[in-house]
Order: sequence, then C-alpha cells, then structure tokens
Amino acid sequence: MKIIYNSTVRNYLCALLILTLAMSCSQNLSYQQALNKNKKQFDDPKALADAQFLVDAKSFNLFESRLSEKAVQSGYSAAVVNMAKKSVEDHKELGEELNKLARKKKIKLPSEMSDSHVKSLGQLTATDREDFDKNYVRMLEQVNEENTYQFENMATAASDADIRAFSARKLGTLRTHAQAIDSVENKLLQTFSRGDQ
Repeated sequence: MKIIYNSTVRNYLCALLILTLAMSCSQNLSYQQALNKNKKQFDDPKALADAQFLVDAKSFNLFESRLSEKAVQSGYSAAVVNMAKKSVEDHKELGEELNKLARKKKIKLPSEMSDSHVKSLGQLTATDREDFDKNYVRMLEQVNEENTYQFENMATAASDADIRAFSARKLGTLRTHAQAIDSVENKLLQTFSRGDQ
C-alpha cells in the first residue's frame, strides 16, 4: 500500500512540476507588459535598449505576419497574394529566431502587437476590397522601412554581440522584402494605368 501511495505522490508531483514549467515558459504578455518586465529585469541602459529592440522587433514581426495573412485572404492581385504568402513564411521563421534569441538572453517578448500596430491592422482590415492591394503595399512598405532602420541601427549599436549579429543577418531578408514590395507596387501601378486607358 505504501509503494502505491509513494508512486502516486511522485507522479502527481512530476505532473505538477511539468505544468509549472510549461506555464512559466509560455507567458502571454502584452507589448507593454513585456516592456515593463524587461525594465524591472535590466538595470544596464544598454541591455535595456537591446531588450527594447527585441520587443519592438517582435511586435513588428507579428504585425507584418498579420498584415500578410490578411493579404493572402483578401488580396486581389496574384502578385500581392504571392508576396504575402512568402512574407508569412519569412516572418514565421523570423519569429522563431526572435523567440530563441530572447530566451537565450532572458528577454521577455510580447505575444501581442503594440497598440499602434493593432490600430494599423484594423485600418487595413476595414479597407474596401478594391483598395486593399494598394493600401496593403503602402502599409507594408512603411513598416518594412521602419523595421529596416531599426535593424540597421542595432546591427552596429546593440551592446550584445548576438543581437548585433542577428540584426545584421536579418537585414538581407528585410532588403529582399523591400525589393519585392517595389516590384509588386510597380505591377499594381501598371495594372491601374492600363485600367485608366
């Protein structure tokens, strides 16, 4: 009887430990909560700046992913839909790399976008179908420029070598996205020009 009791208690404690670990690893934090937790954790202003960059990068990544998912669903032009599909894939990979780097550096990342990104996504979602493609491309172009600027800055300014290296590596992807956006924008302009004639 004692052996069964000990075995049951041991199984219960193991299950409790696994549940506790799983819950601590999967914190769902808002953008602001992630910022606040990192402020409490990092006293060094340079380390805090690195953490702020990763929090912002995560929000941008979530935003671009959701924009592109919406474009896959609502895009009219094949060029827009194809670019959006590629963007979703790239941002999924980027998100995984961000999460891995943040875990390594003990930086808290949000599971939600910043309020400004939520608002912008809402604006695109409310766009009429006939204006969707050009609004999506304009929004994606602006977001990509902002993101590229941050990554260029952190490729040299980050205090942590791993964050500098990550930023530098991802610049190529962001620049490729910029070229794809320009190409799709030109295709849309040609389509609209032909439609006006």
